[in-house]
Amino acid sequence: MTETGSGTTGGGGEIPVMPAAGSAGSTGSPQAGQGASGSTGSPQAGPKTGWQWQPWVETPAVAASQEEKTLGLVTNLLAIPCGWLGPLILWLVKKDTSRFIDVTAKETLNFELSVMIYFVAGSFVAVPLIFLCGIGALFWVALGVGNLVFLILAAVKTNEVMIYRFPVNLRLIK
Repeated sequence: MTETGSGTTGGGGEIPVMPAAGSAGSTGSPQAGQGASGSTGSPQAGPKTGWQWQPWVETPAVAASQEEKTLGLVTNLLAIPCGWLGPLILWLVKKDTSRFIDVTAKETLNFELSVMIYFVAGSFVAVPLIFLCGIGALFWVALGVGNLVFLILAAVKTNEVMIYRFPVNLRLIK
């Protein structure tokens, strides 16, 4: 059984926390780090079964209407053809009126800016590799596919009224 911590890290996502033996999350059966008798060992002992990293977090303090839910979905999907420009426009228009759109658009905008930085920085490695062995273009393909996959995951979670935290996001706009 796992719990997730309430604070986020700068690298994106939640820090997984294993419940202590005898806590409310404990089931009484031996867990990772416990012997057959149920005695607790060190937290690092045994296999780390039950650990689950979740890049999204629920935000129960943010209630979203159907319009906000739709705009959050549009923010993520608009980033596919428009890059950072779509989330920037929606963020500038709605940041003062909707907390959900403010957080969602900022997260998507930060992700798209991060992808742009990775693209430029990776070009210094990819371009020479294209000329040397022809495989440098794979970097750009992988970056494009990753961008698409993470934006679709974010759109699905936003449609469920969850704030998606991109795992490779640089938090440039706070």
